[in-house]
Amino acid sequence: MSGTLESQSIRLEVISAKNLKFPSDRIPAGIYISIDVHSRRRWKSAIGVLLSDKSVAWGDTVTLSSQVSSALSIQIRVSYELDRMLGNGEVIGKLETSGDELLDHGDEPFELSFPPVCGVRPSLALKVAVVHAFDNLDGALFDVLVDCEIARDTDAGHARFAIYMTRKGVSHLNNAVTHFQLVLACCPVGHPDHAAALTNLAWARLEGYIRQHPQDIDNITSLFREALALRPQGHPDCALSLYGLIQALTWRYSRERTADYIHESAQLCCKLLPLCPEGTYLRSICVDSEVDYVIPECNDLPTDASNEGIRLRRNVLELCPPGHQHRPRALDELARAVDARFDQHGSIDDLEESIQLGREAVSLCPEEHSSRDTYLNNLAFSLKSRFNHQGTFHDLDEAITLYEEALRLCPVGHESRDFSLDNLGLALRSRFIERDDIDDISRAISLHREALTLRPSGNSSRETTLNNLALALQNRFERLHVSEESAEDLNEAIYLYRESLRLEGHDDPERYKTLHNLSSALCDRFTRTQKNEDVKEAIDLCKESLLALPSLHPDRYYSYMRLQEAYLSRYRVHNNPVDLSLAVENFRLASGHPTHGFPQRIQIALNWVDGAESHQHDSALEAYQICLELFDNHVMTRSSIISRREAATAFYGVQSLPVDAASCAIRSNDLQRAVELVEQGRGQQWSLASRLRSPLEHLESTNPILAHKFSELSKCLSDAQGSTGSTDRAAADHAAIKYRKLTNQWDAVVTQIRGIQAFSRFLLPPSYAELQVAACHGPVIILIASEYSCSAIIVPTSGEPHHVAFPRITLADLEQLKDDFATTIRHTARMHPRKPREKLQRRLRVVWDEIMLPIVNVLQDDLKLQRQSRIWLCPTAAFTSIPLHAANPFRSKADRSGPEACLEDIFICSYTPTLSALIRSRQKMETCVTQTFVAIGQGEPGAGQGEVLPAVNIELELVHELIPPNVKFTNLSKDEATQAGALDALRHNTWVHLACHGKQDLEQPYNSSFAMRDKPLTLLDIMENNCPQAEFAFLSACHTAVGDEVTPEEAIHLAAGLQFSGFKSVVGTLWGVNDALAKHFVEAFYEKMFEDMEDGVMDCTNAAHAVNYARNSVKTKVPLEQRIVFVHIASKTLFITPPHDCSSTCITQNEKGYPDASRFIPERFIDVDGALTRMMTPHNAFSALAGVCVQSVYSYRDISPGINTMPKKDTAPAIPDVHWSEDMTWSLLSEVEKDDNRLVLLGKREKKENTSGDSKITVFQRIGAVVLPESYKLNPTATGKAVKRKYDHLTRKYRQHGKRLRTTGEGIRGSDVEDNPSENEFFDCYVPAGGPDSMTTTKTKSIWGMISDEIVAKFPFFPVLHRILSSRPNITPIAVTTGVGPHGKKTLHFQPPSDNEDDDIPPFTPSQHMQMQSLHDILTAAVPRRELSPSFEFSQDPFVLDTSNDDIRYDDGEKENAPPLSQVTPARRPPKPSSMSQDILERAKQRIAKVPKKRGMEEVLLELQTKNMDAINARADAEMRLKSRDLLLREFTAGIWTVEQYRERLEELEHDPANPRLPKRARARYSPDWDEIE
Repeated sequence: MSGTLESQSIRLEVISAKNLKFPSDRIPAGIYISIDVHSRRRWKSAIGVLLSDKSVAWGDTVTLSSQVSSALSIQIRVSYELDRMLGNGEVIGKLETSGDELLDHGDEPFELSFPPVCGVRPSLALKVAVVHAFDNLDGALFDVLVDCEIARDTDAGHARFAIYMTRKGVSHLNNAVTHFQLVLACCPVGHPDHAAALTNLAWARLEGYIRQHPQDIDNITSLFREALALRPQGHPDCALSLYGLIQALTWRYSRERTADYIHESAQLCCKLLPLCPEGTYLRSICVDSEVDYVIPECNDLPTDASNEGIRLRRNVLELCPPGHQHRPRALDELARAVDARFDQHGSIDDLEESIQLGREAVSLCPEEHSSRDTYLNNLAFSLKSRFNHQGTFHDLDEAITLYEEALRLCPVGHESRDFSLDNLGLALRSRFIERDDIDDISRAISLHREALTLRPSGNSSRETTLNNLALALQNRFERLHVSEESAEDLNEAIYLYRESLRLEGHDDPERYKTLHNLSSALCDRFTRTQKNEDVKEAIDLCKESLLALPSLHPDRYYSYMRLQEAYLSRYRVHNNPVDLSLAVENFRLASGHPTHGFPQRIQIALNWVDGAESHQHDSALEAYQICLELFDNHVMTRSSIISRREAATAFYGVQSLPVDAASCAIRSNDLQRAVELVEQGRGQQWSLASRLRSPLEHLESTNPILAHKFSELSKCLSDAQGSTGSTDRAAADHAAIKYRKLTNQWDAVVTQIRGIQAFSRFLLPPSYAELQVAACHGPVIILIASEYSCSAIIVPTSGEPHHVAFPRITLADLEQLKDDFATTIRHTARMHPRKPREKLQRRLRVVWDEIMLPIVNVLQDDLKLQRQSRIWLCPTAAFTSIPLHAANPFRSKADRSGPEACLEDIFICSYTPTLSALIRSRQKMETCVTQTFVAIGQGEPGAGQGEVLPAVNIELELVHELIPPNVKFTNLSKDEATQAGALDALRHNTWVHLACHGKQDLEQPYNSSFAMRDKPLTLLDIMENNCPQAEFAFLSACHTAVGDEVTPEEAIHLAAGLQFSGFKSVVGTLWGVNDALAKHFVEAFYEKMFEDMEDGVMDCTNAAHAVNYARNSVKTKVPLEQRIVFVHIASKTLFITPPHDCSSTCITQNEKGYPDASRFIPERFIDVDGALTRMMTPHNAFSALAGVCVQSVYSYRDISPGINTMPKKDTAPAIPDVHWSEDMTWSLLSEVEKDDNRLVLLGKREKKENTSGDSKITVFQRIGAVVLPESYKLNPTATGKAVKRKYDHLTRKYRQHGKRLRTTGEGIRGSDVEDNPSENEFFDCYVPAGGPDSMTTTKTKSIWGMISDEIVAKFPFFPVLHRILSSRPNITPIAVTTGVGPHGKKTLHFQPPSDNEDDDIPPFTPSQHMQMQSLHDILTAAVPRRELSPSFEFSQDPFVLDTSNDDIRYDDGEKENAPPLSQVTPARRPPKPSSMSQDILERAKQRIAKVPKKRGMEEVLLELQTKNMDAINARADAEMRLKSRDLLLREFTAGIWTVEQYRERLEELEHDPANPRLPKRARARYSPDWDEIE
């Protein structure tokens, strides 16, 4: 087609461009097409995004009229800005053509080729068409070419820079820089093109830096930073600014190798990646290459366990999404960093994360991967660390498996074989310590020796292998220390330790480990040779190791452990009581070290118990208490019921801990404590589970929100814990992490609940008074079987407990008696039913004579208990396997009038596993339901579950006949008696009779079961089957009420499981039941149960009587062992409903506010057999027990006259008189000024400050520990009092000297003072607590000068005390009273009036308002209106300008009583207006807060999050500081540090450059003017 008509126009569609090249080699923001139609007008396409193949797509259309289309200049230009272009960009293609030439291509798209650029010919895809003239839109589509200095210089700069990049002439670069600098000068701060000008200059100068031309890299980086600040997230050009800064930082890192630059680069890359879509040029060509550079460089950095180092590793991992080639290495590096942080701080969260990361890294590396052995080693290392911290054996087993695989991947000659050898040897050594397999330690030694040959002299890791080999040899010596060969092991170990220390040097961060180990080896040798130099060196080495470790480092535990070993070893040789005391102090430190794992702390606490018992030290009871607490905390960390039992059985000797603790308390004549300890330690599995089912009725009425939160978290925890652990270790780890997080949340809610006054003991171990509730229906007899003593404690209905000693019974006797019973029962099972059971009778006679008769005597003689009264037996240890209820003398009376009475003739016996379980069983049912009875029987169980029981169906029919006809009865037997059917029946019936096989699994008692048709109904199934409406269960099955051998204290059996699931009363069996004989007992039992039913209601409280009756009634039919096999467990059910007005009455009383709430204690009314009995119990007893809530009726009685308020006598030794030197006083003041102490003694200065929660007594004692450490060791209480007296004395002296200012030589007044002044005058400026500053007026300084000149000379502490006291909240500082002048005295206040509206403050006068308005006008005129805050107001004090926070918002609600500026309020004389100089006004103008730039929601949320994190970190730092100081003090008390060392360590701990300390005085001296002897 040729030629055009005037009436026609050309429509040109710009489709795309490709083969684009950039001479400047700079990353473009985008590409656009420019068509110049004549010298002053052009058309521009949209800016298109460049793709990775260097192409751009548009689809823009322009209509060109015939007048302008004759000659066209088409240009392809680069834009370096997406938001607002500075200049016209860089030309990368230019072609002169005409409309006719374009029309020649026809109607189809065509490519227009451009001249080559850098050897590549770009092309443009176009499409043209002829349109009518009325479609011409020229006026709307064409721009006017802008020709200004900024645009010209920018374009010239781009052109010069492109020439430089192609020709490398530095003059071109300098010209480009010059042009860009001119542009920047024309675009100052605030100019819309300022960011673009900064970026252009920065890129030019960065290229010069890259080419090693002289450039200031600091300035280049600053330019990029400033540009980025102007282009925040969301700005179109943010991505390019991020990329530019990354480029500058990575190039700088490549030259200077400063880690901070690569750290920041990684962080910026994480921000940049989401802004760069896949497929764009910026992402694929630029960003990805930068990321690929940053990742390996970061991975090659040393492991850094700091928060900043871990943040870097997280950034790197973020840059490596799944599938990225560097992801395994990034995972491994992050895993190592958090593992290192665990080593420093002991947070299990870090270790769990390390294991998760390690597992993923290993999973991403197939067996042929070159780094798989490294990742296997690192994962195994973390697993072994978790084993050390938590004691989970499967972690150790898995670690050994991984180490074995890693060693297989490192054959002889492999560069990493030495690491694998060493690591596997250490893991085998750990397994040897736990399982005592000599093959493990022998192989470990062999592996370490081989590793040592691979690390010859000069190898950087040789000292590590030396230490590891020595450790293995020492462990073998401790196992075989009787032989001469083992002595050689010990000597070689000591030699190797010393060689390792020599190679390590004093600055080696791992040196402390070798110090620990050498100390232990020297102790072993001292025990063998008794050479004092060995034990002395051992102690010195431990102290040296402590110097190398931070206060809360987990491995300080080992230093304490080795110290106690040394002191205890020396005590055993020399019997010096000081050594024993020091050993005990280090036992305390080790067992209480907060960052170390529970297993080893439990073990050291157990060692403490053994040492204290064997040496009869008075710390034994404390050691027991710590053991029980640690054990409870440790077990609670396990996420499954099975794993909790595994944790409970992992420690040798811990099973007897509760009874041994009780025995210790008994020997200390503290019976109440004995009851509390035995209760705390027994039945832990049930107690832990019951915490999640705690009744919340009272809490719901007090705080329904907390009650709901606790209930929801308890349900989540219950769902998360599961019954068994997963076999998939990764899944198990995830479950454990989830469980721990939920546990932390649950603990936090429990802490909140305990903050409510009535719930202060919520879920805490119950006190004796709370446990005594269990004895409300009759005494509870706790039978203690300990290796130290065997006895019983009788808990009566009221009053003190009674002790019954068994002088002729030892634990060994009980164990023998237990075995004899087991043997006898097995023997009687093979005897004819009518044959006498003589052996069994002899055993029961021993039980009567030696155990139960002494108890019966106390019950009858001391407690006056009537015959046929109820008693509850709570056996422990070996007592649990002895039929105590069947104790019988089997003798005739002396007068031969008949047989002597046995226990069942005298009392009605029941059993309870714990007192808490007895109280739980008496909970009121949630709702009243219709009673139903189900009989579950299975005489033909599934395969492998037992033989056929032919009498089961007969027994079920018998039960059906005996059940009252008004009660709904269900028979579940044969095929219907399945596991699911039985569980459903248990849930939906109130009474249950179960006849089938019962199996007690002695190895795993939670697998104990009832045999059903399809599969067993296990104890775990029953525990997870909540039955809130259940009342009574009769278990006619074998072994349903006897626990396992390993954990007898836990009473883990089927009857206890049913009781836990909700049944209030249970009849169970102690051994096997004869199927044919059981029906006789069952018949007699139910006949008695239902003989006196009232209103047709079944009453389970008769169960114990019915069992007792059945034993007697079937004597002629059933042999002795089958009569006494049935026992009753738990309650006489208690239903108590408070009156409707109870809670309202209590609330009314509380609201009325008695003078002293502690004078009123509740009285609990309990309905016992129809009689109303009154018992005094603590007000919050209902909430104290785990899962216990006995509803009570409370009335209040004033008992204040009977309260003994005499203080306890201080039995600690007195401290010597304190002579306070000047240095000591300065030290005291320095301690007072520390934030932790100041906040408690003087209060908070700001709302955001948090106190530590300590009392003032605690603070004074803490200060005394620093200032008077020797006195503190003798008596902390007296030391604290001495410090308080000195502090009060200094405060009084301060006030006395301050009085001298009340009368001065002349008044302070100006020439314009009115003739009618007020008595008050306020300074016209603020005087800080530290004294006058540059803003203080001359007349104020003159007054303060008098203080400095006169008072300080006599009392040098005055300025410091003024700084402390005058900055105290709500305290008015010392004032000056003038006395000369016609107007009398005036009080001049050093500080402005308080903002408190309750204060007596003179209001503003009209003259003040005028002056304030004038100042406001001046400042407003000096600052642009748009920069003033619309809510800007002056505070009531016109002389104090708060500029501390530019973002502060003023709350008008705080100023509602302030008069407006125009209001005139007559009043007393106000503060005198000040005459402000011009200089002051200028400074004030500069400090006025400007309106911040409007921020988006994301920025506001980010700022809030940052502030919140800062507050959390500050709080954590403060808590860490307090813990560290407390630990240092305890170490000093333990004799680890001398006074000088203690103070030096305290200085290091407390050093804070932001809070300079008081200067030390050159020497101590006494000042008789102010020192006093205390």
